[in-house]
Amino acid sequence: MESTISFNINHEALISISVEEIRGAKTLASIALELTEVVDFKSVSSIYRVPLSSNDGQFGYFVVVRMETPFDADTLLSAIYKVEQTFVEQGAHIVLLAWEDLISMVPQLTLPHPTLVSNPLVLHTATEVWDQYFHPVLGKTLLEIAKAKVNTQGAEFFAQGKQLMNLD
Repeated sequence: MESTISFNINHEALISISVEEIRGAKTLASIALELTEVVDFKSVSSIYRVPLSSNDGQFGYFVVVRMETPFDADTLLSAIYKVEQTFVEQGAHIVLLAWEDLISMVPQLTLPHPTLVSNPLVLHTATEVWDQYFHPVLGKTLLEIAKAKVNTQGAEFFAQGKQLMNLD
């Protein structure tokens, strides 16, 4: 994928990336590499190993990325979708959680995404990378919201995201 994007005007966004397969950590790194062709990573949360909902002993991997992008929210969502489709066989799922302080309540683009605060693991990892993000609907920072929610639903720390994704 060749990028012809100028990174002069940047907007901040949060995304979550999850994969459901045995080589999840390597797939996360591959997805990150694809995404860096269209965005700049600012910080990456810890990577968590999470049990899949099927309860058959299989696990997936989960991470949140804070990024800068020259794209508006709709264009960023399209770019994310294209990357996600490249890794669909590995069970990849990429969610745009927030794009600056934009509030959007349409089915194709709900921002901030409800899982940002409703899923304790998403909230925890998002707080790792952008604790001062001000949730425009709730009127609080992620840190303030996270103080009330500590359960990460059986997830266990797997690795430092920054090291795994070679962002140093």
